[in-house]
Amino acid sequence: MIFSSPGRRDKRDDITIRASFDGGESWPVSRLVREGPGNYTWLAAGRKDTPSAGFIYLLSNKGWMARFNVSWLMENRN
Repeated sequence: MIFSSPGRRDKRDDITIRASFDGGESWPVSRLVREGPGNYTWLAAGRKDTPSAGFIYLLSNKGWMARFNVSWLMENRN
């Protein structure tokens, strides 16, 4: 399970992706996607059998988008 959220608690900045492997009981993986303002975000998975397959897309209503895959999310994991 993955989700996007602000990395800060006091404002919607530093958009971060988190991953859980136990149904949300713990979130051991956390990666910063974009530093600075992010506001609200939405996640979508790429479609199978298209060039977007295997990618996860994050859209911000601040007018930017990010694309990543699970390999990127797991990089540099302790």
